[in-house]
Amino acid sequence: MTFQSELHYNVDSVVIRDHQLFGFGWLFLAYQSVRSLHLELHLTDGDQQVFSVDYNKPRDDVASAFPGNPYADRSGFLFYGAWRGAALSQLVLVVETEGGKIESIPLPQQIESLVHDEAVVNSVARTYLLNKAKDYILRGRFRALWRKGMHHLKAAPDVSGGSLRRLVECVKSSPGRSLCVVVDHSVGGWANIYRERLIKQKIADGEGVLLFTYHIPSLQFMLELRGYGKPLRYAFQDVMVLFELLTHISPTEIFYNNGVSFAQPELIPELLMSIKRHHGAALRFALHDYFLICPSHFLLNDRGRYCTVPSIAECQRCLAINHEGFVSLFAARDIEQWRAEWGKSLELADEIICFSDASRALLLKAYPMLRQEQLTTRPHEIDCPGGQALDCDWSGTLHIGVIGQIGRHKGAQVVGGLSHRIAERGLAITITVIGVLEAEYNKSVLSETGPYERDRLVDAVAKSGANLFLFPSIWPETFSYVTAELIQLSVPLVCFDLGAPAERVRNYRYGTVIPFNGNTDRLLDNLIATHQRYVDSRNGVAEV
Repeated sequence: MTFQSELHYNVDSVVIRDHQLFGFGWLFLAYQSVRSLHLELHLTDGDQQVFSVDYNKPRDDVASAFPGNPYADRSGFLFYGAWRGAALSQLVLVVETEGGKIESIPLPQQIESLVHDEAVVNSVARTYLLNKAKDYILRGRFRALWRKGMHHLKAAPDVSGGSLRRLVECVKSSPGRSLCVVVDHSVGGWANIYRERLIKQKIADGEGVLLFTYHIPSLQFMLELRGYGKPLRYAFQDVMVLFELLTHISPTEIFYNNGVSFAQPELIPELLMSIKRHHGAALRFALHDYFLICPSHFLLNDRGRYCTVPSIAECQRCLAINHEGFVSLFAARDIEQWRAEWGKSLELADEIICFSDASRALLLKAYPMLRQEQLTTRPHEIDCPGGQALDCDWSGTLHIGVIGQIGRHKGAQVVGGLSHRIAERGLAITITVIGVLEAEYNKSVLSETGPYERDRLVDAVAKSGANLFLFPSIWPETFSYVTAELIQLSVPLVCFDLGAPAERVRNYRYGTVIPFNGNTDRLLDNLIATHQRYVDSRNGVAEV
């Protein structure tokens, strides 16, 4: 049997616009796992560039279409980025298996849907969202379905004629009213939750808000005006449209929440400084990740490891060959230019909000010229649903709990590798992921609950039966809601010595901070020893 005959895949969608592309689909092999997946861009001048591909995304619809195949349920992938130089002539998806085989799959440029298994799956691109909705209904997760549906509806750009003019007219119809420009991505997660709370409070205080974001699926910038009746949206492709708009309105504040995923991100500092200087607006930053320091916003280097913010020379070397996340969107790949532009805007800031001392220290390592009075350390407020302490059963065997949508930067490979090592050592240890794990794992050791609703977290933790929780993130998170919530529940918690989680867990009675060294056996031994300490404590042998 040839490799090609073992391969099942579908490219659901590819959007190409102005030297940018976004695409997603699914791919798996019938008899072996995929070690790596990347996208080659072949240009008309003979140049070739490489994009990383985010793989191992859950695809319940594909698993249903290929029942019994162990690789179908984690077959989802997506890619996004921008290239430099000449026009695009060919896209090639490159697959490497665990056995070392490599296969190249040429993709047409202008596609909305390609189906290579029509007899089994009839246009996954058109049915994917419907199948996801069906899955939510079957699980009785109606609130999650409603939220997802609203998210997709709100995210869709409005390109109706005259929107920009109406937007200006709305702002001018309320002379003297404060207007805040908020810059934020539309990727989701806690940064967006923080932004929505901020906007809600400003509108409650009588202010108007102009949200500037980037809609990845259509590769367009988007403006949304709120607080003036029904929200107005306007989509556009040239960021200079916003500069032109700001000659007609006068914001009183600009709040940078997050610029990850924006096309031409190097123009954001110029935008912030322009509003500050020409309108005298207050300028505030929120440090949700490290995009202000590096386009690799989780500070993962070209080897996928936390970089510790090294010398400029090392950053320059890494950035030129780094395929992490959204790095390709910064065409220049010049860290000196990046730091210079963001540094100038940060120096003008009235306030830089850090959510931990650890993230504050890293920002100052990159920008030592910042003044202490500019920086505020303000941890997020956490209102854990239920709020009660949970009593874990330490009398039984070790049962490791992991919470969240665990992608690569959140430690997906760490958790998946841990499950395989437990099986290899024949240990009676189980892992429950309360959420989703974006990695292959040993199913005799690890199980998933699927996405959970935050207001049901306490019940999910209690029902899991876990008696030791692991926070496996491999980057120095600036806060971590999950860590804070687990501490409020008074459950045993282990994390790596990285960022804000370590800062909190180190001072937590039931917390253990362990070195991050990539050694699965040492991690497993640490977890076993930590659990044993709690068992001994319960039996009166030792103090925790």
